[in-house]
Amino acid sequence: MLSQFTNDHQQQQQQQTPTSPSLQRNSSRIQTKSTAFNNNANYDGIEQDSPISNIYKPNTLPTSKFKASSITIADQQDITNMLYSYYKELANSPNIDENEQHDQTIVDKYNKIMNTLSQPLDIKVEKVTSSEITKIIKKLKNEKSLGYDQISNYIIKLLPPAYIDCLVRCFNVWLSEGRYPDFWKLAKIVTLNKLNAGVPRSDQTRPISLLATHSKVFEKVLLERVSNWTEGAQLVPIEQSDFRQGGLIATRVLSICQEIQNNLAANMPTLVLYVDYRKAHDMVWHAVLLVKLHNLGMPIALLRMTASWLGHRQAYISFGGKVSEKHKINIGLPQGNSLSPFLFIVYHCDLIQYLGAHSGHLFADDLSVLITAPITKSLATVKSDLEKEGTEVCSKIAAYAKKWKQPINVQKTVAQIFYKQIKLPEIKIHMEGYQLEIVNTFKCLGFMWTSKMSLKPTIGLCLEKVEKVLIKLKWLNKANIPANDKWTQKGVTIAGGHGQDSATNQLDRPLGLFVDDDQTVIIADYSNNRIM
Repeated sequence: MLSQFTNDHQQQQQQQTPTSPSLQRNSSRIQTKSTAFNNNANYDGIEQDSPISNIYKPNTLPTSKFKASSITIADQQDITNMLYSYYKELANSPNIDENEQHDQTIVDKYNKIMNTLSQPLDIKVEKVTSSEITKIIKKLKNEKSLGYDQISNYIIKLLPPAYIDCLVRCFNVWLSEGRYPDFWKLAKIVTLNKLNAGVPRSDQTRPISLLATHSKVFEKVLLERVSNWTEGAQLVPIEQSDFRQGGLIATRVLSICQEIQNNLAANMPTLVLYVDYRKAHDMVWHAVLLVKLHNLGMPIALLRMTASWLGHRQAYISFGGKVSEKHKINIGLPQGNSLSPFLFIVYHCDLIQYLGAHSGHLFADDLSVLITAPITKSLATVKSDLEKEGTEVCSKIAAYAKKWKQPINVQKTVAQIFYKQIKLPEIKIHMEGYQLEIVNTFKCLGFMWTSKMSLKPTIGLCLEKVEKVLIKLKWLNKANIPANDKWTQKGVTIAGGHGQDSATNQLDRPLGLFVDDDQTVIIADYSNNRIM
């Protein structure tokens, strides 16, 4: 496990002391647990004979066929090649308009910035300490899923202090050099089916990028330094609730609700625009991101680290038992890490300024704009004002998106009108020549918004979820599971005691509990592991 770090800094490691006794004592125990865990961690589904399989349903439907033009492909290698071609095309750099002055300005500034970053720098990124790495590792989720390096968060949590010291040395070398290691820039892409039925096409799949698990620890180190810079510069707007201390989804929901209720109290309608980005993180142009971070005043050493993190990335497709060739990624932020969402927020920190006097609400890449017409007695005037202001705001958002190469999915961008007593005539809002759909109900921030501000749809969703859980619990209560079979050992539960040599075993995603005939309380998980 240490080889990928030491190979990159062989000369430095030769000058270091031999492996510490602490690491030697723990290596055998960790190797045994990691081998057994990884041999069973690729368990992707529920065994057919497992009682839990009767109630566990996957979130996405598996598929063994794909549509390509007018034919259906079933061969795994052909499917892999088709997905490779599709995602390789998506990873190409955006088209640059030579006649567009802004695009040429971005290219010129980017070249100057990269030339500056290639020169030796006296300023370095803040070094990392063992306590910081330990804190980051403790906060990792106990996930069994493996990165492409076949290492899981669970195994990292078993690491002894001597190994953490090794990570600190490697991380500090890379921070001082302003270099992100190339062997962590490779992503394994697996695809999920978006359809609920039928045979999907390539564009009807959702890509999931699997990165090296160790890289997530280093990215959290970078996130901490980027976050400290943005906090000191006060770049993240107060309208943004994600990644901001004290910012919660509930804050956005209550803020929107309060503004709408105030307008309804005055019998004034409120127009809300729900803007949908097209593949938000996947469409970020690297050059324009670095230029904007430079314009915002990011420290030059941290900017060089960010540029190295973005550049020279590659990915390959894995489908079934087949893998594709590697292809370059020239656009988009890497998936599966915590740094990308925050950089996306910083990238669009000035978006709120384009909304004028209207209030905007942001949560990650979700944008909602509330537009209120001036108080007037004429309904025709209200209609005219809402149409005018709504279309104008849409034009400003579209211009911003074009300027910073962040395309908007106009077809999925919708509008909603909140009103109480009055009955509004049809209102037409346009964006880039397309008339937005006016909806009566829309789900945003986990809340179902209705034009009359009714809570019925939201309560209905909650009751539906409760009913599904209740059905599972009732089934578990009636399930014919032998009372004497107190523990069924599976691969996902072989390690226990939270990393210590203990006989305590752990369940993986417990589903619920039920009472046996002899009044024994049993807790079961989705793989029929249970403890009494």
